[in-house]
Amino acid sequence: MDAFQWRRYARRDAPALAALFREAVMATAHYDLRARTAWAHAAADLDAFCRLLAPGLTLVAVAQRRHSEAARGEEEVAAFAQLHPADHVEMLYTAPRWAGRGLAASLLARLEAAAREAGAVVLTADASAAARSVFERAGFGCAGDEVVWREGVSLRRFRMCKPLNATQDFR
Repeated sequence: MDAFQWRRYARRDAPALAALFREAVMATAHYDLRARTAWAHAAADLDAFCRLLAPGLTLVAVAQRRHSEAARGEEEVAAFAQLHPADHVEMLYTAPRWAGRGLAASLLARLEAAAREAGAVVLTADASAAARSVFERAGFGCAGDEVVWREGVSLRRFRMCKPLNATQDFR
């Protein structure tokens, strides 16, 4: 796996996270263009998106730059995830360029550890069709599906849950 810095969300991250969110949503093949556009609209208002990111624990994965790139003072946000409240994964997004490198799984493991530390007995998430398999590989089960509305467009998502107090994995 590539080298990444892991840190808590800071307000300065908001523009990069909004861009990553839009890019990740628009890249998924699991929804049509109209649905992706409606979903991506959640990051159109940066102040509103900041208010979504602020509560709970939001973790950011930043790609380590080579020395020559670091001299320019730029960094690349590769993924982010949010735990809010302490037993619910609210957001989990990876930039398409960084997909398939284990970032989502690593973020889920970090959020799960935080949830356990907070005393949560079950970790839940509302996963898109694109993210469902990531959650399943992390030990979540599907508790059902539902339709949500974004900008007048329906989107199907899955209610995922993972018991945190089980002593044995029965998958």
